[in-house]
Amino acid sequence: AEGRCDDRPAIPAGPRLDPAYPNPFNGMTVVPFALPSRERVRVVIVDLLGRPVATLVDGVLPAGEHRAVWHADRVATGVYFCRMMAGNGSATRRITVTR
Repeated sequence: AEGRCDDRPAIPAGPRLDPAYPNPFNGMTVVPFALPSRERVRVVIVDLLGRPVATLVDGVLPAGEHRAVWHADRVATGVYFCRMMAGNGSATRRITVTR
């Protein structure tokens, strides 16, 4: 690809939460995200009422691309939201658990 060097991690302009894969899923899904600088980040899964069901990341991470894994074998089938809070920004993505 022209104008892009793939041998180093991409540093986003701001915190970025990418779509989980696979989604919908049964058992386990990967949640990719990226940080513009070293900062504290929390990635949590909440149900439709906003109640937390899992904390995937809670700590300080370096700038660059990261991945969190959610093992959802203890939750009911349905729709959940993955919420990332980093620095002064946040992002949310929908995730569907199937059986």
